[in-house]
Amino acid sequence: MVTDHRSENGRARWSPEFEIELGNFFISRTEILSGAKTNTRRLLKPKGRVEAELYAEFPAVLRQAASRDPDMLPDSSKPNKVLTSMQKNLLASIHAATQYSFNQATEYKTRLDTELERRVQDEVSTHLEKLGLAPGRTSKPARGQHTIADFQPENHEITSIASSTFWQIIEELGFKYTSKIKPHSCPLHDDGPLWELELNQITEKLACGQVSRELSLKLKQRQKELDKKVAHYRQHLLQYETCRAAVKQCENELKFNDRKCVLYRDFVNMYNEKGQKVKNLVLVKLTRNDRNTLDVVKLHNFCTDSKSGCDAFYVADVFDHHLKPEAQGGSGEFDNIDHITLCGDHSTKVASSKTTLNVSISNFSVHIMPIIVVMVRASP
Repeated sequence: MVTDHRSENGRARWSPEFEIELGNFFISRTEILSGAKTNTRRLLKPKGRVEAELYAEFPAVLRQAASRDPDMLPDSSKPNKVLTSMQKNLLASIHAATQYSFNQATEYKTRLDTELERRVQDEVSTHLEKLGLAPGRTSKPARGQHTIADFQPENHEITSIASSTFWQIIEELGFKYTSKIKPHSCPLHDDGPLWELELNQITEKLACGQVSRELSLKLKQRQKELDKKVAHYRQHLLQYETCRAAVKQCENELKFNDRKCVLYRDFVNMYNEKGQKVKNLVLVKLTRNDRNTLDVVKLHNFCTDSKSGCDAFYVADVFDHHLKPEAQGGSGEFDNIDHITLCGDHSTKVASSKTTLNVSISNFSVHIMPIIVVMVRASP
């Protein structure tokens, strides 16, 4: 509930319980490394993704805060008092949860998909505006005023607080965080939906025939560029789907005591509390047990040596350690394995002609069959 008092920087204050719930949301999206000597939290995702997830979880945040602080609810003894935006969001959130078919997980997913789609639309619109292919966007009309007496919660679209306000509250709650992360996203998966949406909008503009000759030439040129990009994106999706199905089949064909496994490998690096990079080559080993389910063993291989890089030689050392029998100083993790189906990253970062021996049958008593899989982080 918005009160009359404000923070030092002039921001309207809400219920302390509401701000605490925002803090709990923030904590769930951050971490402090084990053994760290600082309270600075690591943001696990890009800020934009965290903001989208806040939008998705906002009704649940409001309901939880109101259950702790009933004073957040508007005063029912004053039915003609105008409701604030926060109060309308709160009443609509509570009403939604009372419906017979309500499911909080479904609510979260639906809102997250909607917000991510909205952000994609905004990116496309901004891009078209920069190219001069679309007029500037107009601001949304202000919402009408409502009182408790005439407010219809089932017709209200539950929004969220402004992103800038959220980060301001996090700062005021005393949290310190670092966003020193380097997400390795796939440019095709990230930009492909934007290309498709932009191509559809341009095609519609050309089809209506109500554009000037100069604009028509610009649109056709951009359409030609997008046709190639979208074709590449769709081909990548098909390759991705096909490869993933092939790997899944390898998992399904594993049998109990067949001395075979499927092994995934990839670098999942991080930064320690001092901001230093920690290399981590993760191996995920899958075998079939006597209950006909998969046993999953994750092997984390850390390295903090600043002179060592994430390269094929580092990978070779890790494989040498794990594939070597325990009796010879190895980890022994693969002593009962004769055949490995190796999946994951096969780029030059993890394999080269100089280290082929380290993943071959001639160096270990294990047959290794690599499967070239289209990675999420494919390059266009």
